[in-house]
Amino acid sequence: MKQTNYELVGASLAAWSKQIEQAWHGIHSIELLPKLALCNQVVICGMGGSALGAEVVVKAMSPKTTLPIYFCRQSFLPNWVNKKTLIVLVSYSGTTAEVLTCANEAKRKNLLVVVITKGGDLAKLANKNKWPMYQFVAQFNPAGEPRFGLGYMGGSIMALGQRLAWWQITEAEKKEVAQVLAKPAKDIAPSFKELLIISEEWLSGAAHAVCNQVNETAKIMSWSAILSELNHHLLEGASGGQVKSNYQVAMAESKLVPTDLQKRTRLTKQVFQKQGYRVISKKLVSRSLLAQAWELAAWGGYLSLAAAKKNKQNPLLIE
Repeated sequence: MKQTNYELVGASLAAWSKQIEQAWHGIHSIELLPKLALCNQVVICGMGGSALGAEVVVKAMSPKTTLPIYFCRQSFLPNWVNKKTLIVLVSYSGTTAEVLTCANEAKRKNLLVVVITKGGDLAKLANKNKWPMYQFVAQFNPAGEPRFGLGYMGGSIMALGQRLAWWQITEAEKKEVAQVLAKPAKDIAPSFKELLIISEEWLSGAAHAVCNQVNETAKIMSWSAILSELNHHLLEGASGGQVKSNYQVAMAESKLVPTDLQKRTRLTKQVFQKQGYRVISKKLVSRSLLAQAWELAAWGGYLSLAAAKKNKQNPLLIE
């Protein structure tokens, strides 16, 4: 029997751990020149769903990262790139215009490049220029869309960073990520017209992924804010004349932050509630930064799918 689009999306979300495992082994199987490990900065070029998995990982690992990693979401590379900059080109389809433009610029400047893609023109460029490439077969993403294949890009960046010593991911952390993603979020009953998700900065990649899922899958406007920055200005704006019943505020709560900062989260929640906003808490229970980031991203995937069902939206339609 043919699966519905809702079932296809659910199957892809449930397979994120398999996507990560496939990508982990895939990255470890490609040949990487020793000089790539000598790079002292990284630029990851990617757009939309193709970059989300990478951002989930990079933000979560930032307290442990050994070098600066910059995301490029434009059609040209930063002016400061040099011979010790590694350019990582990520495009699920291999047809993203901005990434292809950056690829050609990297070629002209003779920069070090690694490619992660399913195929398309980017794979052709990688083969032509003999760039190291992980070209994956998306067997665990039956829904097809890049935002449901976060495990491929995220798992690839986890493994690439491990191989090039950007960070050290322990077997225990890797196992915990798989365990978190093996448990689909349940009892989600979304009822909102707009969503603001608030998180710590190291969770901001996951929060961005949640926004993307809610925007594209549920067709509901969503955006994210970093808690410390929100407390400095956005919270004042929230006291204006908005129709507050339209808004849902989602607080990502982690006990991995210092106790005094956990108090700030509770106070922020109270301020929103006092101003008339509906507030929900996503209490993250994993033991590592990386697993909590994936926990939040996965919750957003299931939240967006539930909202799409409730509002009778096609979760795969992009207009």
